Amino acid sequence: MNVRISNGQIRFRISEKDISELLQGENISLTLTLSNAVYKYHIQTGELSIPLALNEKENQLTLIIDRNTLAEFEKQLPSRAGIEHEEKLANGLSLRLILEVDIRKSRED
Repeated sequence: MNVRISNGQIRFRISEKDISELLQGENISLTLTLSNAVYKYHIQTGELSIPLALNEKENQLTLIIDRNTLAEFEKQLPSRAGIEHEEKLANGLSLRLILEVDIRKSRED
């Protein structure tokens, strides 16, 4: 998993193998340890009415993907297009969530 954070956007990039694991009910995780803190990033599936949602708790971000959206997305691979959703935050700002698949990596990686 690769996580890219920029102004108003968080992009998660995973492999095709990761999609298969997510569809089998597994979670994908990444831990970043810095000198004074540990940051954790997770991706999991769920039953949502929107394609993507973000759960934030302390130093942990969890991207939740609607299981049906992910299954339909998998059928379109390989593709440079991703799954996107704009989430409205409590402070009135918007955050664009993006899930992409690294098409350079095969399922065997």
